[in-house]
Amino acid sequence: EVVKFGVGVGIKSLVGGDYGIGGQTVGDTVGDGELIKVIPDVPGLGTWREFAVVPAEKLRVVPTHINDELLAQLCVNLPTALRLLQDFVDLRVDFSASPAMEKKKKNANATVALNAPSSAVGRAVLQICSAYGVPVVCSLRGRVTEKLWLEDAAALKLLGATLVVKDDLKRGGFRTNEVKELLKNLPPVLLALNCVGGDSSLLLASVLSEDGTIVTYGNMGHAPVYVPTGAAIFKNITAKGFWLTRWNARVGEIEAKKKRWHDETETDENGEGSPVAFSSDRQSPRSSMYKTLLGMIDRELLRMPLQRLGFDGFVETLNSAAAGRVGGGKSALWMP
Repeated sequence: EVVKFGVGVGIKSLVGGDYGIGGQTVGDTVGDGELIKVIPDVPGLGTWREFAVVPAEKLRVVPTHINDELLAQLCVNLPTALRLLQDFVDLRVDFSASPAMEKKKKNANATVALNAPSSAVGRAVLQICSAYGVPVVCSLRGRVTEKLWLEDAAALKLLGATLVVKDDLKRGGFRTNEVKELLKNLPPVLLALNCVGGDSSLLLASVLSEDGTIVTYGNMGHAPVYVPTGAAIFKNITAKGFWLTRWNARVGEIEAKKKRWHDETETDENGEGSPVAFSSDRQSPRSSMYKTLLGMIDRELLRMPLQRLGFDGFVETLNSAAAGRVGGGKSALWMP
């Protein structure tokens, strides 16, 4: 067996790719033969192929009016962003409610901090927080020139960032007196989202208020996650991790148990046992999550640029993407 991103897969099924969007025209349980759009609903499906025959339960039907570039990012990036905001700290925001109404209430009681804000998850977090009225502060790594850094910082503020600082331990980052004064005008920083590690995570953890939580969901810097000793002792900082694959597996188990329970207890009008088909959409955390994200997309509150690429020039584009400019978005290998 081969392990791919923590998931065991058989040699025969070793096909790369978790992101994807496909069309379906044949089948009795998904779409009933009509032309629809689907995305993977399980990790490790293997989307780097032109055609695939996949069991219906491994797919999720998505609206056909939304462009493919956005739908493909519903597989990982957008769900990760929403789960990070919902599952670790109570921000006093109802993400299942109307963004406009929640923002108007001004109930948010905390500020969110994050590094790698130009990443796909970072962009999504900024826009979700902006829509729901949650302040966000970012640490952005240096650019080739100061001018480019200022341009990207300005772009992040347009996406929803309240404050952007240099992700540079030597320059102080969140630790400078100027930044500390600015933070006094915001709710306490209770949630920090880390996908870099190393000195960047050290700076990020240092901005947390008492009883704050730092959540690691990636490791772009290929370095351990650091929490300042003083913050751990005197602020009671908590460090956690998040992996969407594990979350999906746990929620899937709960949904399966609910289905079995409904099948066993549902009765018909005569009071006789009747195995009624259980809808996984009934009170399903995953369906609620997708409903929130798709609602934001429909309201144009979530914009996630994606550049389609073929095999020609793909490696060169990946090398240039290392600059991490805010406006570019993800680069995706797109099958013809």
